[in-house]
Amino acid sequence: MQTFGRLDILVNDAGISHPTEPIIDLDLSYLEEVVRTDFIGVYLCCRRAGMEMTRQKSGCVINISSIAGLISLPFVVQGPMKAAVISLTKILAREWAQYGVRVNCIAPGYVLTPPLKQFFDAGLRDPSLILEQIPMHAFLEPEDIARLAFFLVSDDARYITGNIVAADAGWTSDGGWAAYSTNRKS
Repeated sequence: MQTFGRLDILVNDAGISHPTEPIIDLDLSYLEEVVRTDFIGVYLCCRRAGMEMTRQKSGCVINISSIAGLISLPFVVQGPMKAAVISLTKILAREWAQYGVRVNCIAPGYVLTPPLKQFFDAGLRDPSLILEQIPMHAFLEPEDIARLAFFLVSDDARYITGNIVAADAGWTSDGGWAAYSTNRKS
């Protein structure tokens, strides 16, 4: 605001995770930390940006959620918070549409970020088991998410608001197909 006098784009991309443990075993310190980062941070940034964008009658907000907000994965705090980001996205898209402000959400699947690579290197996640469940058998790169965000804030997406785009190489489309032998490649 000080440099340009306006705010055109907000991308809420901060997020943290926690161990994949049952709710009764998960240390409660993760609850506050994940809620504060994954939802309250998004909420507060949207609120502040919304003040400027609705005043100037334009702007784009991209909230980064996760497939954990769309489907059941063993993240008992992160999943519900990412679902809350999805709900907030839809609410704000409806509320701010009258001001020309678009709000969309990207729900990434497995993206080869440094933290994911660290999980693989430490043996905390097995990449082959994950790839087996992804229909396209590929991990996304951070640039894939950046390109999608760039599209969503561009004029090519001028009438797209309130949408959640799962960028996940097909993960959320699976729905249990592996249980049906007719869908397996020989």
